[in-house]
Amino acid sequence: MSDMGDGPLITQDELDILTASMQIAEQHVAEGRDAHVSLYDFRDTTKLSPDQIRELEDRCTVLSKVLSRTLTAYLNAPVTVTFEGLDHPTFDQYIKGLPPNPVLAIFPLDPHTASAVWQIDVSCAVPLISAMLGAPNSQPAPPTHELTPIESSLLRRLIDEILHTWTLTWPALTAYQPRVERITTTVATLDITSDAQEVCQAAFRFRIGDISGPSNLALPQAALQRLLRTDGDNPTAPSAALDSTLSTPLSQQTVRSVLPITVEVARTTLPLRNLANIKPGDVIPLHKHPNSPLTVSVAGTPKFYAEAGHYMAHRAARILKRIPTP
Repeated sequence: MSDMGDGPLITQDELDILTASMQIAEQHVAEGRDAHVSLYDFRDTTKLSPDQIRELEDRCTVLSKVLSRTLTAYLNAPVTVTFEGLDHPTFDQYIKGLPPNPVLAIFPLDPHTASAVWQIDVSCAVPLISAMLGAPNSQPAPPTHELTPIESSLLRRLIDEILHTWTLTWPALTAYQPRVERITTTVATLDITSDAQEVCQAAFRFRIGDISGPSNLALPQAALQRLLRTDGDNPTAPSAALDSTLSTPLSQQTVRSVLPITVEVARTTLPLRNLANIKPGDVIPLHKHPNSPLTVSVAGTPKFYAEAGHYMAHRAARILKRIPTP
């Protein structure tokens, strides 16, 4: 044994321990199978452990079951979502596995990592859009179908609903509130990880009526590492921070108070003579663009901008951002 510095590189005792460890490993191998050593690349700290993979599979299974119920109610059409399993391709393999005309919804899963991608087959996306318009399509769209701007906008809203449902089934996502940044069919614009690094791909299948099609959720491994930590292991979790501020009886009583919330579309003024003659069917100009955000006021004070929409069978307002304090 050669010396390096003040002592040998490895001692005889350490060699004996290593040999004993290999003998123990052989004892745990099933009969007829050879024991082998698995090498771990410590440079790649984003690989998921077996426990994390099982947890992610459970999360995806729950999501598919909840989506089957919520999308059926949202679209007023029979929708079934099935989780088909996880895969761990490299980014290059993921790109090569996409269909010729992919529909890709890009959304941030974690502000500190690259974006995630929800890909849905166009043959299934178009019938889902038709159901949103109240006219279920009995035929799948051809693979060469190009989405119109209106179809892209509707699909973006639908996937936003899917992501919102995902946050309801996975509390760790609540802190990030993922929303679709853009809908694209251009693979070159994807940026979810480096070419050589693995992504985690969750495979789903959407069925609406007699039409079914695949849908894949590509998730960057680094973002999953953050999300798969339990709230108890994450001292910065929002729930833990909130609980620490509510340690006094007065604080706990305060948060149970009820405050009125008003969602305002617009305000305008009319001459009294016009108000005296107003009747059903008359149009009141609001001088506001239809796509302008709504104003959400808490106890009479404007606090947030929001957008109008539907949640389940009800009209709803989704919070966009805070109104800057003057």
